[in-house]
Amino acid sequence: MKKKPNPSTPKALREMFTKLLQNRVQQARKGTLLPDDGETVLPHGSLTGIAIDPANAWKESQFCLKASLGKAPSSVPCVPGWAGFVQSLGSFSAMPMASGHFPHAMKNLWDLPEGLTGETCWNTGPSLPELEGWVNHPKQSVARSLIATGICRLGGEHELAERYLYSIKGDIPCEAFQNELGALEWAKGSHTSARNCWEKGAGLPMADFNLGLAWLADGNRNKAANHFQQALANIPSSSGWHHLGELYQQIN
Repeated sequence: MKKKPNPSTPKALREMFTKLLQNRVQQARKGTLLPDDGETVLPHGSLTGIAIDPANAWKESQFCLKASLGKAPSSVPCVPGWAGFVQSLGSFSAMPMASGHFPHAMKNLWDLPEGLTGETCWNTGPSLPELEGWVNHPKQSVARSLIATGICRLGGEHELAERYLYSIKGDIPCEAFQNELGALEWAKGSHTSARNCWEKGAGLPMADFNLGLAWLADGNRNKAANHFQQALANIPSSSGWHHLGELYQQIN
């Protein structure tokens, strides 16, 4: 009868380690990787060379809609071309929490913390030609415009983002509008203006998150930590935004 391998042998330990590593890589690809106790927190997609799951990124891009619309919207159909757009984006060091944004975009851990202060205006990136037809659909027009605002911010199309945002100014709460406007100012490189906008939206989880980010980039770790703590108390731990906030909290 063939004996079972002793689990303490080097070969068995290597196999166990390989299996564990493969499992964690699969989790990272799905955007469901959670840190072990005592492990450095990693944002979704932070492992070099691992592609972002477009479906998970789309889900996270809608996270802010409930607060912005005052109610949870029905699922918004994905904009055509989203998968290619997501994979074509570069890595952002400072990712504000806003509609159309997703935490996976901060995918290079080694940019931190220098990248927070070195990042200025978001330059023109990949375009999404299908966006205009998608956003003009008669159903869920406000939600679509919010997401389109974020997509244009990520792609460096600031004027178009501004047009989409102001077209629905009267349809969303003032605090939500200020949060989205702050994200646009941040994308333009106007960090002080962005922080002023987010202060007007204080109380919303995403505004608190963004104030933490703004103060972190400004070098005020204490103020940043307070705002991140407030934000994370209202962001589910299952969300990638929660994981990204925890990562930012660890920067000192």
